[in-house]
Amino acid sequence: MKALGIFSLCAAAATLAIAADPPPRTKIEVRKPPAVAPPAERVTGEPGVDHAGTIRSSELMGMELILQDGNAAGKIADLVIDAADAQISHVVVETDGDYRAIPFKTVSLNFGSEPADRYVVLGMEPRRFVEAPAIPQVEWRTYTPTQWRTYVPSVTTFFADVHTVRPGEIRRADRAIDRNVRQGERKADRKLD
Repeated sequence: MKALGIFSLCAAAATLAIAADPPPRTKIEVRKPPAVAPPAERVTGEPGVDHAGTIRSSELMGMELILQDGNAAGKIADLVIDAADAQISHVVVETDGDYRAIPFKTVSLNFGSEPADRYVVLGMEPRRFVEAPAIPQVEWRTYTPTQWRTYVPSVTTFFADVHTVRPGEIRRADRAIDRNVRQGERKADRKLD
């Protein structure tokens, strides 16, 4: 009986020892975040444009504004962003000593593979464009939000009937320098033939 008591005591001690051991740990699986797709590759020959159809603001700066007749009216000097919806509201074009704000929704971007095919188009005749409300260049640098709020209604009214043209619908007229370069290329090609 004494052996049975010792055996029972040993069995009870073993049961307590087993019960005292923590339960086996469950293996925790660490989930890795899904792989992020690499950024879209840039289309060869089109700096600033990717497959998603985006363009950097730095690509717009200095881009020529082409009017209905195909001639340049100035270059983009600034962008105005609406703080309420974080969208570009106006492009500001530098003309001869003045700045003219143009509602962004009225222009289209022509972004071809050649530098000569990269410009912004406004479907408006040159004689009408020169009548657009302008801000002298020296004033633009210090233009206040109050001045802007008084200027914008006149811009909105002036450009109210202008509709966006499709990219490529208006071709930039050849500038003399472009014609000379192309003529030189053709002469060089003829010599090679």
